[in-house]
Amino acid sequence: MGLASNKNNEHQKILDAALELFSGQGYEDTTLQQIAIKAETNENKVLHHFESKDDLFIELMATKFKLDQDPNEAIL
Repeated sequence: MGLASNKNNEHQKILDAALELFSGQGYEDTTLQQIAIKAETNENKVLHHFESKDDLFIELMATKFKLDQDPNEAIL
């Protein structure tokens, strides 16, 4: 397994862990540390993949709901 594959696998594990935790206990009550533990990594690696918890959440929602629109644009 190459480095790119490992990085993609880790990225997906973080997304999966975040989805489970956000779904179970809500966005506000979920910490990056909890996500890291669930994804079997550390908080620094989570932040290597995502700039913040907000960015992680946005990517998760875009992935799950296949958003191709800028989430900051108003829907008319």
